[in-house]
Amino acid sequence: MNAKSTFLLLLSYFILLTNSTAQNDNLPTGKEPGKCYAKCKVPKLDSETIVFSEYTGVKTNKSTEKYTFEYFPNQIIFIKNNTKDNSDSWEKLYVSPDEPLEYWVVADTSLEKNYKKTTLKFVDFEEHTLAKEEWREVLCDSKVTTTIVQKLHEKLSNLGLECGSLANTITPKLKIALNQYQITNQLPVGQLNIETLKKLDIKIDP
Repeated sequence: MNAKSTFLLLLSYFILLTNSTAQNDNLPTGKEPGKCYAKCKVPKLDSETIVFSEYTGVKTNKSTEKYTFEYFPNQIIFIKNNTKDNSDSWEKLYVSPDEPLEYWVVADTSLEKNYKKTTLKFVDFEEHTLAKEEWREVLCDSKVTTTIVQKLHEKLSNLGLECGSLANTITPKLKIALNQYQITNQLPVGQLNIETLKKLDIKIDP
């Protein structure tokens, strides 16, 4: 396990241990009847997004060039998956420390048609801080069904996160994977909140 993965794992353990689960005490102003709320930690991360035209043909054309993207040991790199229905779906890009991050880039798209839009996001964890807890809408306990847990396990596993064995409830390993996903996507952390479910494209039964 590399330093970046270790950092995320330790941070997830910390959040798991300090998680605020109270949903009925000191509820936020303006709460809606029938909905549940909990205090979540909100991560603040520095990130940079780069969009470029990645060449998809034979690498001999003069309108293309090989470009090396610089990144730092404290960064985690994500690539947008444009093939999924969720246009804001990101996947972790595994880069070997010994190999450069290189792509063939189309310099002039008016001269070359063999390309696709590629988006990379460089997330900097060195200055990571967790803001004070904020009230957010969460999925009520009565709606955390076996189906929801299975969908959550499937979505996070498909993103390369270690979720442990599939169970009918949210296990500690699945909870840690959920926290890691929330941290890297700058979502409220520590609860199964509605923002996270929407990001994962998990439908909630009425």
